[in-house]
Amino acid sequence: MFSKFDRCLDNVWFDRWDIYFNYIPEQTIQQGQYTNVNWATYITGQYSVLPGTITRFEEFDTVFYNTIGSYLVMVGIRDTAGNKRTQVVIVRVTGW
Repeated sequence: MFSKFDRCLDNVWFDRWDIYFNYIPEQTIQQGQYTNVNWATYITGQYSVLPGTITRFEEFDTVFYNTIGSYLVMVGIRDTAGNKRTQVVIVRVTGW
């Protein structure tokens, strides 16, 4: 039986693992080191079973770059059919 994550395209079934990228571990930056980071650039090893372009994106970034603390960032990839995979990454801002 197929799950709600399965998809049929031209009579070929694809499961939720047919688009992915390498896991991004927790990141640590220094307070005030950056004013903004494009976290999507941390995505490597992106893959989709469908031919075409895979786009990297940053869904949200809650980091206050000048304030010590732990924050969440969501990044992901999208293929030409609109399938996407995302990951939430913890970013820790530490003091000098």
